Amino acid sequence: MSSRAPSGERITGPDPRITVLPDADRVFVDDQPWLHRVLYPLASVELSAFDPEWTGRIHFVTPVDAQYGYVGYRTTEHHDDHVGLNWIAFRVEDDGRYRFLGDPRCFEIENLGAVDDPEQVEEFYAEVGRNYERLKRLWRDERILEFGEPWDRPDPNSDSPRPRASVESLGGPLSFGNWSEYRPPAAFELGHRLTLRDGRPLTYIGRCPIHGLRGWSGHDVILFFEPETRIAVLTFEST
Repeated sequence: MSSRAPSGERITGPDPRITVLPDADRVFVDDQPWLHRVLYPLASVELSAFDPEWTGRIHFVTPVDAQYGYVGYRTTEHHDDHVGLNWIAFRVEDDGRYRFLGDPRCFEIENLGAVDDPEQVEEFYAEVGRNYERLKRLWRDERILEFGEPWDRPDPNSDSPRPRASVESLGGPLSFGNWSEYRPPAAFELGHRLTLRDGRPLTYIGRCPIHGLRGWSGHDVILFFEPETRIAVLTFEST
């Protein structure tokens, strides 16, 4: 594999660097089992795609929370150095799995006492869980990467159907958008690029669509990585 970092590639077919819809057991550490219900894996990327000395994998994941806005919208009292409105962070362990660095109560389902409609939150989580299982079946059986009705899918009879991307952009230049309107948590600083508080830069890994999982399209996960601390940072763009 080339040591040159990816330059904004759109991944639509099989790629040895990418695992599509990986099993959650391979994405999240065992001693944070609650992660399985608040986040869903979309794609895993081999870190060696960016630097041959980097080991393990890094993961695009999407939070369920977004029904009322961005993740953390109604749980601001539990934001901290690694969690903020529209931002979450993990440490990539030696085995390539994510350890969440924030307070679990930043997710509404882990903080039901603080919301006015806990039954609605639970129902929404259950609905997204069903949608995710359907998405996995569609990928396994039909290689389709968009949750929705059949008429929403690319027309296979079209002269130029646009294939769905498992990763919309792998590496390449960082594009600012509405995600950058939200200040990152205190452990990070955002200027012309994202850095740790001490100035060490994070590498932009890329952006991945959520595949209409929560009932709409046009939303992407944006992912960064810092190799010395092995911190992964995610934020979310709506387009």
